[in-house]
Amino acid sequence: MASGERRRLPTLLEVLERRTAAPVDLDTFYKFAYMCSEADAVEFWLDVTEHERMCAIYLYLDDDSAPVPLTGAWRGSGKHQDALYVHVDPEEKVPPRETKIALFDLVANAQRVYERYLVPGAAHEILLPESVRTSMAWPSEMHAMTGNTQELLRLFQLPRK
Repeated sequence: MASGERRRLPTLLEVLERRTAAPVDLDTFYKFAYMCSEADAVEFWLDVTEHERMCAIYLYLDDDSAPVPLTGAWRGSGKHQDALYVHVDPEEKVPPRETKIALFDLVANAQRVYERYLVPGAAHEILLPESVRTSMAWPSEMHAMTGNTQELLRLFQLPRK
């Protein structure tokens, strides 16, 4: 360690982004959160992060930009608990260039996250202030959707690719 370098504990973001090593890593944090009955909050953060990366891939993968890293979506894991206890090589986090995310995949994933964590009474419901919960309400028009891409783009105010 350089004389000017100060030892410190990692930030929560560093832990959640898997940039730390044991004993202060995501595996240990998840076990701690599980013991405190807060594992759902960690899983919510991981699911939202995965959804953000799916959105980035949807918007930018067709460009000549570098591939966007994913968590488990392109590998099809879907269960964070299982993925937490496996060493993840950073190179494995980059999906193949042919990976495509369809708009319907984004909507289905957003609905899954909403129904799992934000619907009152959900099995993994997380507690949020009512003002935040109201602003994140699932669009009431969704039940009447025909599956038309233009409808989805309008409803979610997404740019047309």
